[in-house]
Amino acid sequence: MLTVLFVFVGCSTPVLFPIKNVDFTDIPSGIFTGYAHNGILRVRVAVTVVDGAVTDIAILEHRQGRGRRAEAITADVITAQSLEVDAIASATYSSSTILKAIENALLRQVEE
Repeated sequence: MLTVLFVFVGCSTPVLFPIKNVDFTDIPSGIFTGYAHNGILRVRVAVTVVDGAVTDIAILEHRQGRGRRAEAITADVITAQSLEVDAIASATYSSSTILKAIENALLRQVEE
C-alpha cells in the first residue's frame, strides 16, 4: 500500500503559472495575503504596500521540495517594483508559485 502511495505522489507534476504584471501604484496601502498551490508546492505570503509601493513580502508558508532558495525572489520583486522578474535558478517552480501568491494578494485588492 505504501508503494502505491509513493508512486501516486511521485506522479504529481508542478505547473508554472502565468504571472500578470500588477501595477503596484493601483494598490492601496495595507498588508494583503495571497496563496498559491501548483500541485506540489504551496505558498502563502503577506505583501505590505505603502503609498503605491511594495515595501515587504513575508513568506508565511512555503511547502517546497528543494526550492527554498526561490524565496530570494521577494527581494527582486521589491527592488524592481514589478512581478516581471527572473526566476531563481534551479528553483523555477517555487519561484513561479511565490510570484503567483504575490499576484493573488495584490489582485484581490485591485478587484474589490
